[in-house]
Amino acid sequence: MYRFWIRLLSFIEHCEDRSSTEANIADFILKNAKVFPDMSIYDVAEQCHTSPASISRFCKRIGDISFKDLKNACIDYNEMIEHEMNIEVSAETANIFSIPVYFDHIIKSLKETEQLVDQAAIEKTLNLIKQSNKIAFFGATYSQIVAKNAQIKFTRLQKYCSSFSTEESQLIEAKSLSKNDLAFIISFSGSTKHIQRVSKVLNQKKIKTVILTSDPKAEICKHAEVVLQVSKIKSEHFNSPVIQEYAMHSVINVLYLTYAQQLLNKES
Repeated sequence: MYRFWIRLLSFIEHCEDRSSTEANIADFILKNAKVFPDMSIYDVAEQCHTSPASISRFCKRIGDISFKDLKNACIDYNEMIEHEMNIEVSAETANIFSIPVYFDHIIKSLKETEQLVDQAAIEKTLNLIKQSNKIAFFGATYSQIVAKNAQIKFTRLQKYCSSFSTEESQLIEAKSLSKNDLAFIISFSGSTKHIQRVSKVLNQKKIKTVILTSDPKAEICKHAEVVLQVSKIKSEHFNSPVIQEYAMHSVINVLYLTYAQQLLNKES
């Protein structure tokens, strides 16, 4: 789903020449995602002022896929976007959101997460962080944003960290980790297929792993050294994590602040 969007954006991000033919192709597809699945390779080539062969080469460049594969990925992406809101339009639609109710849900989620945060699990996680040569943070879609946040925070505390945006780069990173590294998986549901693949690789390599999730019984938690649990509260009407993201960020912040405090105590 998001793989299509992230792959194209990542390609544009790493293009040194944004006016290049391939950057133009990626930009065109993103801007015209709704109609792209119905276009032929000749249609796209004409709109991008290039040749069908260039479109095929572009598909190979972004993931060794065919033009048909790219269109199918776009179809999945469009379906996800169409189902962002789990709402049947009716006279009641105008009442599904209110500012006070939204903040009440966030506060309830944070309070519940506070109760779920286990001090022993926090301490064990911090010990694993201290002992690791490198921390690799993994997450899909919105959880990847939490992973990137964690990477930046712990890098500022002088830990070598990684957090890659594409599924391909995350799998490569998982395969490259050694026994002295720590994997930190962030997945609210614990059931994302990509994260399950990453977890399988980490388990095969016997990499120490910490899981941040709302479902401690998820398959990916079975072989983890530590499972950090957050509240299961989420929006009934929106697929974007408008509530649960605060719970996940809060646990990352607890780890960051506690680790920083320990560093300060050590220096004093």
